[in-house]
Amino acid sequence: MKDFKLGEILNLLYSKRRLIILVTVIFTLLGFLVALTSPTEWRASNTLVTMSKSGSSIPSSLGNLVGIAGIDIGGSANGEINPLSYEDILSSVFFIDSLTNTKFYSKNLSDSISLYDYHTQYLKTGVLSKFFQIPGLVMGVFASSGSKDETTPLLYKDSIYFHVSFNNQLVIDNIIDRFNIQFDKVKSTLNISFKHQDSYVAAQVIEFSAKYLNGYISGFEMNEQRKTYNFISNQLSILEEEYKHAQKKLVEFQDNNMNLVTNSAMSVEIDLKSKRDLAFDLYSSLQKRKQELEIDLASNPTHLKTLGKTQIPVKKASASKKTIVALYLFLGLFLSLCYLLLRHFIIPNFS
Repeated sequence: MKDFKLGEILNLLYSKRRLIILVTVIFTLLGFLVALTSPTEWRASNTLVTMSKSGSSIPSSLGNLVGIAGIDIGGSANGEINPLSYEDILSSVFFIDSLTNTKFYSKNLSDSISLYDYHTQYLKTGVLSKFFQIPGLVMGVFASSGSKDETTPLLYKDSIYFHVSFNNQLVIDNIIDRFNIQFDKVKSTLNISFKHQDSYVAAQVIEFSAKYLNGYISGFEMNEQRKTYNFISNQLSILEEEYKHAQKKLVEFQDNNMNLVTNSAMSVEIDLKSKRDLAFDLYSSLQKRKQELEIDLASNPTHLKTLGKTQIPVKKASASKKTIVALYLFLGLFLSLCYLLLRHFIIPNFS
């Protein structure tokens, strides 16, 4: 393999200086075009702290009792959602549907507008973004040919199925890509950030997301608690009858064997008392759990809390115009140098 001297490389670059300058100028002009057409983006963020839930799980004594009785009410009666699923909730089509149909105040428009209308009517795209969108738009034309997809709402609910049109799916994907959600397992905190061309909209989306997530978690857990409450209520009526029956059998036995002091009679009486006490303990424990659930259902506690109000961003999240131009300038210079080295030194050497 031939070794190349620095002088040979410098001579090649000097002889091809016009090509290098031309490519660099073209890329610089392209950088100017991208910088002028690229919209300004703002990123708002906030941190949510998960609130601890005391007394929500089933006491061990009650767990042992219901295990003996063969009653299964689960290891946790409130049906908590795993915090690692919070990101999935904020990426679901149900959340995006609720978000896009909510009106937010726009500083750029000086009016309130839904996020869906903003993205379909006023969202700006740069030159490169439009270029990369061409294949998707072409696929959308072929996908919607022969069907009237323009009147399809963002989310059409039909029984258990949902239909989203191709164009609306592009809006959904764009909104999801603007989110950045991270959960810290050690601190039990959730950081949500959202990037948008309107700083006021970005901050309002964060507040909406926090309220939606807290409401979703509360609704889910309250629904699970309500199921447990109904199940315990049904079990209490059965256990009450069992306790009364055990108490009745014990009293009847004591009345019929009042003057009997044999070991056999004493053994039967002890057994009947044990069954009566077990039924009473289980009934009273479930009664206490029912009262706890009634308090939980009435209190509707907060599961997530933001660390203060969401600040309207004042620093741009997108790159500055000078940075974009500089990047394209160095990109043009780098590509032209790589092209010359590959063509005149590396490729001929391998061939």
